[in-house]
Amino acid sequence: MASGTSNRRVNSNRRRNGASAEAAVSTAPRSRQNLKENNQKAGTGRVRIVGGRYIVFLTVICIVTFMLCIFYLQQKSALTTKYEHMATLQARYNTLKNDNDARYNQVLSSVTLEDVKNAAINRLGMHYPDSEHMRYYTLTDDSYVRQYTDVSTGQ
Repeated sequence: MASGTSNRRVNSNRRRNGASAEAAVSTAPRSRQNLKENNQKAGTGRVRIVGGRYIVFLTVICIVTFMLCIFYLQQKSALTTKYEHMATLQARYNTLKNDNDARYNQVLSSVTLEDVKNAAINRLGMHYPDSEHMRYYTLTDDSYVRQYTDVSTGQ
């Protein structure tokens, strides 16, 4: 009997080893199926199958997100270009302003009031007014003078 019992044990071990080898080969399908069965038996959750609508929804969301990223990069590039253009314009403005200030100072330093007086008297024939060319008016505190005609005519 001992031999029969040991025979049975060896055969059962062989079956187990053979079954485990088969199980090792095909563990993935059985484990998925076992998980589905366990979830359904336990009542903890249902197996969700992703529907076509959900896939379309996710695809649309991905496309919109991708397009928004492209739009953002284009706008950022345009803004960077405008900032660079503005920087060149500011540099040009500063250069022109410095040149203008330098020329203005040069003109101010080259012409004096004495030069203006000499040019007016000698080249243009101007002279200082005599006493007969000046007229004085007396005003009251709350009045003002309007000139309707030329003062030199006398009327």
